[in-house]
Amino acid sequence: MDNIYINLSPKQKKEENIFVKDFSYYSGLAAIFLLAIIIALGVFIAMRASVYKYEDIKWSKWKERYETINKIKKDIAGLESDRNEFKRILTPKNQMAKVFEDIFSSLPKNIWFNTMGLKKDTLDIRGYVVKIDEDYLVSLEKFINNLKAKEYFNSRFKKINIKDSQKNNFNGAEVLEFYIECAN
Repeated sequence: MDNIYINLSPKQKKEENIFVKDFSYYSGLAAIFLLAIIIALGVFIAMRASVYKYEDIKWSKWKERYETINKIKKDIAGLESDRNEFKRILTPKNQMAKVFEDIFSSLPKNIWFNTMGLKKDTLDIRGYVVKIDEDYLVSLEKFINNLKAKEYFNSRFKKINIKDSQKNNFNGAEVLEFYIECAN
């Protein structure tokens, strides 16, 4: 006998769509698969974090030594810079003994100095010329030419110029007071 089904309810029974049924099945499987991936990633991250934590603990023991070594390296670099600067300052550009030797070996008998000054690359010579057997300017020119002929002096001071000269009286004798500038 055939069954007769009568629905007395105002609501109608809908037949389930096979597509919806299959979709819910596959979406459930996808959700489970995604959940498994999330759990696996969480476990992986937790394992890596524990390794990093362990390395961080090891690093904290060495961090102070590392910072001390870096500070010492910076101090050494600063000291080397200071040493090079001191070396540059303390190493004279001109060997003054050789400069004085060249000056005094070039000096005629009728010239003497009042002052000498060295500022950076300029040597200032102030002095007097007394007239003995030759004119003041001839003696001064001879002194300058002798200086120019000196190899060491000429290599250090290329320009030798008379900046000023005037006749004066020095202890009752007539002299020529001069100012020579020797520059690089």
